[in-house]
Amino acid sequence: MSDQSSTGTVKSTGSHATRAFISYSHDSRAQLDRVWGLCERLRRDGVDCRIDQHELNPTAGWPRWCTNQVMESEFVIVACTETYKMKFDGKLKGGASFEGFIITQQLYDECGQTSKFIPVVFSAEDHQHIPILLRGGTRCDVSTDEGYELLYRILTKQPRVRSDVGPVRRLDMAVAGLARLSTFDPPRARSLPQNGKFGRFVRRHPLLIAGAGLAAAIVIGLIVYGIYWLTKPAINVTQSLSGLNIAITITHIPPKGPGDSVTHRPICGKTTGADLVSAQVIVYAHTNRWYVEPYTDSPKTGINPDGTWCTFTHLGYSYAALLVRPTFTPAATAEVLPTVGGDVLALTMVDGAAEE
Repeated sequence: MSDQSSTGTVKSTGSHATRAFISYSHDSRAQLDRVWGLCERLRRDGVDCRIDQHELNPTAGWPRWCTNQVMESEFVIVACTETYKMKFDGKLKGGASFEGFIITQQLYDECGQTSKFIPVVFSAEDHQHIPILLRGGTRCDVSTDEGYELLYRILTKQPRVRSDVGPVRRLDMAVAGLARLSTFDPPRARSLPQNGKFGRFVRRHPLLIAGAGLAAAIVIGLIVYGIYWLTKPAINVTQSLSGLNIAITITHIPPKGPGDSVTHRPICGKTTGADLVSAQVIVYAHTNRWYVEPYTDSPKTGINPDGTWCTFTHLGYSYAALLVRPTFTPAATAEVLPTVGGDVLALTMVDGAAEE
């Protein structure tokens, strides 16, 4: 439920309703109607959603009003279009550019680790217009019922499935190679050969036999461990084209993790010696193999004028950054990384940081 003040401000009367704000650009009358329709649908479904169309002339002025909406809302829904992205990136002026500045600052303050900002589109074609800083989160196509339901589940914290954790099962404890040693079973011992040197040796030295078994288990474990490290991807390695003072480094290393389709973390670095206008950065994360990040349809990251770069990645156990020419086409997955040469100017690989 809601009421409306004399200035046009919509106020929520539900004390426990999720508060959300839609940040969008006034592209056209049709876009204004689409945003209004989404806002009203969410309000009917119990979400305290707010947009600038509810206001006529805010007392504090539009800049303060926009700032308060972004800062005080639990979620900010970002309606992405080509015009909105240009304003968010500072290439066009207007109300959305100011909101984009506030959102960028808050993402910077949180090091990108926040689920507050939810990119939505009203058509599949607008996925390409999601700002790079927002591509790490879940995106919703609200032109479909499935996309609206996904957005509503996020806002109301209602996952599609929920599973309860059962009680811990209590298991018998034993030391490898010494199981049942403390309760040595005489009948089992009598099943061993009774005659001959081997039978007498086994009956007289059960601890020695058990110790030999434990030693064998340790040797096998060391062999397996050695094979793992021999096949583990190299870490903390940096390569560049011979004779050229070109380099790339990773300065903000994400934590180690098995990786999933939801969790993203920022990864940042710096380049030197390359043509910053044409060179680009490709990021890979390694779990069972190398995966291009953050998405296969948008794998290339631009470089800032000071040589720094920053993007998002799914978690992995190791991370790699490649400095490439624009003509380089990265593979979506790979067993091994491409080598330096041709369109690959430099690369660096690091192990993930300590798990959070």
